[in-house]
Amino acid sequence: MKAIQFSKPGPPEVLCYTELPLPLISEDEILVRTHHIGVCIPDTLIRSGLYPWAPPLPTIPGIEASGIVEMVGKNIRKFSIGDQVIVSAREKPERCGCYAEFISARENEAYSVPSGASMEAAACLANYQVAYQMLHKGARIAEGDSILIYGAAGGVGSASVELSRLNGLNVIGVASDDEKLSFIKEIGAHFTIDRRHQEVGQAVMEITDGSGVDLILDPIGGVKFIERLGFLAPMGLLLCYGRLEGYPEGDLLKEMVANMGRSPAVRNFSMHSFDNQPDKRMEAMNSLIDLLSLNKISPRISNKLPLSEATKAHQLLESGTAIGKIILQP
Repeated sequence: MKAIQFSKPGPPEVLCYTELPLPLISEDEILVRTHHIGVCIPDTLIRSGLYPWAPPLPTIPGIEASGIVEMVGKNIRKFSIGDQVIVSAREKPERCGCYAEFISARENEAYSVPSGASMEAAACLANYQVAYQMLHKGARIAEGDSILIYGAAGGVGSASVELSRLNGLNVIGVASDDEKLSFIKEIGAHFTIDRRHQEVGQAVMEITDGSGVDLILDPIGGVKFIERLGFLAPMGLLLCYGRLEGYPEGDLLKEMVANMGRSPAVRNFSMHSFDNQPDKRMEAMNSLIDLLSLNKISPRISNKLPLSEATKAHQLLESGTAIGKIILQP
């Protein structure tokens, strides 16, 4: 089979399109022919050597793919040949392996995709898993809450906009491009803020009549992270799930004390909080598959590239220019 593999960490160019043996399945596994493969930030972190949970090298990256069951082991009861499935490497010990024409998976590492649901969209649900867990477990949202979403046109950001709107939140999306701002409105944001021309904190206070927001989702970090505490409503939460602009600077506790009248909170979020809670991962994925089959979520795919162009896919993702999701096709 054709697959993407790399043997040492580095820039996107370390990804090699190569020929590898077809996976041999055990009695407890299925063999899936991939149709669409999602490209995610964890893939780029593993490739670059920055991921704390990186698998041993050489490895095939990739945490999500949709496809068709080609073979089943004799102990398999959940799936049959021809079934549509999603393979989630978040359920695999090595957390990778999806950038390939074929993937082997145990029953608990795959999810059924209902007939009629988009297989392209099904390969985008890893981002929605992150958004779902941030909203329901990391923040414990309530209908009527207000939320400020940085990077709202990206994969996780756009998923957060859609899920926030579905859950009755008042959504403010932040971006820095006219096309991205238009997209954020299209998928459900009530308000948008253009980082190029607006001071985000001032815009938030104008939109909320000075109250601030109940929740901020922040994949950016960086030098302005701490000042975002000032955008929060009383008992508000600043949830960080990335450091695209580096580590925060300054004295976080001192700034929290300075805003003590509003009792702000900060949480650093990772999906690895659920490494030993497969039931919570399953709950989230099944809920998202239901929403997808009911057309209540509609992942935006910005680029569809052949598997051989995985290097280009990583370059696009890291450039920050993509709107929505990038997928690879074997």
